[in-house]
Amino acid sequence: MTTKHLTTLNLRRGIESPKNRSTLSLSLLFLPLLFWVSGLLAPAQASEIESINYLIYEGAVEPYQIAHGSGPAKGIISDIVFAIFADSGITVETVIKPAPRIKRDIYQASKGCWISYGFRSWQSDPSWSQQVMSEIDLFPYQYSLMSVDPANQIQQLKVDIKNKILVTIKGFQYDHLVQQLKTLGMNVLEAKNQRHAMELLLRHRGDYYLGNYPRMAYVNSKYHLGANHLYNYPLDHAPPVTLIMSREVPMATQQWINERLRALKADGTINAIVERYQMPPAEPTD
Repeated sequence: MTTKHLTTLNLRRGIESPKNRSTLSLSLLFLPLLFWVSGLLAPAQASEIESINYLIYEGAVEPYQIAHGSGPAKGIISDIVFAIFADSGITVETVIKPAPRIKRDIYQASKGCWISYGFRSWQSDPSWSQQVMSEIDLFPYQYSLMSVDPANQIQQLKVDIKNKILVTIKGFQYDHLVQQLKTLGMNVLEAKNQRHAMELLLRHRGDYYLGNYPRMAYVNSKYHLGANHLYNYPLDHAPPVTLIMSREVPMATQQWINERLRALKADGTINAIVERYQMPPAEPTD
């Protein structure tokens, strides 16, 4: 029973007896205050909207987002998003497009209320800085240099990568990393997606892939690409992964999403989802 309901019952009892008229006057005096407090204490409701668009970067970010054909979307981020809105009454509509087209839609504000994911470090990017990032970070995104060739094991970074070919994903945002590695003498070759990047490594067209080891290990295993060993060299850069929402999402719904994220993190749901998609540990580099 809420404070609002209790106030109504007290008022009705005051009307029943003349000796309670002073109580009635006092209740009326504090009624606006009680409603205001009730509004502050009530949990944020998700029902301010009927649906929300969930933006998926097509074919580029497995196992974070996995979407093929007409089947339901899966993956770490997808499972977290669906867990947030489970039993909320809000319909989650998946929108699957290449990352450049999603960014164009965001610039044009053509997707209304939407949610997706990105990195906390993207706050300096005009594409995302005008949007809303969740208050809760999901997990760190550890960047690494990876190779399938044992001859490319790294002992001294500045020496061993000079004049080597670095494979990156076209259109992906790497913060400052690509420019730093180019300064150290690496040449960049762009791939269409992670699967294409692994194929370039296996064909010896590239020496290293810049990305996240669990993601690349997942792709190698899922598509049976044939990399028996994936040598992993973690870099000193691990920005937090977070959810991003459009400003069209009502403030109360944003607060509700943050509350749901806190609960899912506190009860271990988010960690369990992340572990569900993890592959075996990386091959050591030494």
